[in-house]
Amino acid sequence: MIFQTLDDKESCVASYYDGTLHFDEVPSKPTATWNYHTYLPDNVKFAELYTAGKTADQVCPEELKKDWEEITSRLKGMLRSFYHVGLTPGNFCFYELVPHRFLKQHAELKNKIAVAYKYE
Repeated sequence: MIFQTLDDKESCVASYYDGTLHFDEVPSKPTATWNYHTYLPDNVKFAELYTAGKTADQVCPEELKKDWEEITSRLKGMLRSFYHVGLTPGNFCFYELVPHRFLKQHAELKNKIAVAYKYE
């Protein structure tokens, strides 16, 4: 099962799979995600390895590029706003301050990029 993590801190376990956000858990039978996190089981494949370290930006297929650019622009705006008000992402779970609708859109698009790259 392909999934995406919502934060990379060990104390912030959350994931997106089957079209739903899941807090305090990862899929029971995970197969693939974008990158490594310490809390993931050993049998998970990581797209970063299959892309030789390239980012989702670098391997995004042309038909998804516009959507990906829009969503990453929104993500960067959110991060800038956190810094502007004195919040450092390392001090909170990212998914606690971001609208769930956005998290779903971002993770689903990342899944589509991964599937298009055929790493799963």
